[in-house]
Amino acid sequence: MMRTLRKWGGFVAIAVACTAAAAYVWTNDAGARISQDLPLHIAGLNQTLRLRLQPDNVNAYISRGNAKGDLGRYQEAIADYDQALQRRPDFAAAYFYRGAAKLALDQYEEAVADLDQALQLWPDDAFAYVIRGNAKVCLGHYQDAIADYNQALQIQPDNAGAYVGRGVVYDALGRYERAIADYDEAIRLQPDYAEAYLNRGIAKASLDQYQDAIADYDHALQIQPGNPSAYHNRVLAKLNLGQSRNTFPDYDQALLPHPGFADGN
Repeated sequence: MMRTLRKWGGFVAIAVACTAAAAYVWTNDAGARISQDLPLHIAGLNQTLRLRLQPDNVNAYISRGNAKGDLGRYQEAIADYDQALQRRPDFAAAYFYRGAAKLALDQYEEAVADLDQALQLWPDDAFAYVIRGNAKVCLGHYQDAIADYNQALQIQPDNAGAYVGRGVVYDALGRYERAIADYDEAIRLQPDYAEAYLNRGIAKASLDQYQDAIADYDHALQIQPGNPSAYHNRVLAKLNLGQSRNTFPDYDQALLPHPGFADGN
């Protein structure tokens, strides 16, 4: 029974990682964050491009694509990145963001192909290695993903996303202590990293450390109060501790729609 639970725990970590992988771009990359009102920003860029004030301004297409990506409109974002690449085929940023948008749409192989192109042009970009590693995790290419995370950490040793991604792979491979060590480092570098707490909780649950796992789920929910995966996994940990009466509020929260999170656990 425990062998099945532990293997299943690794799959949960992969599912969580693939749900959050693309969102990491829009929430952690300053280049993708627009400080002003996003719809207003998009409207302004539409006007610029529609009136042909700067019809070949590739940065305008990238900026509009990033704003759309921030709103979860990934297919529309891809169309903007396509336009940028038609005008400038060697634009690394367009390949990078298009790959991230394809990752968000579960187009993992296409995402890797775009990130390959980005890294040919940006060979020292740690963030691109992390996102490509995330796509490879979703494809089940674990050793290749580890290589990408290691490369990212060689370039940028304080990249919290690389530690989380590598931790997910170690979790999937049943190397739970190693996974926890990577999540620990990610949390040290970025104390408000909800996914790191959530995944560390999953790894601890795989080691029967249910009380510690609950503490991590609690922390994840303090940072992201609507995270359904945290509620779902906290239910499982409480059940393993025989606390069935305490699970009903978490069941209710896990089943509620939470804007900003993918359906499912």
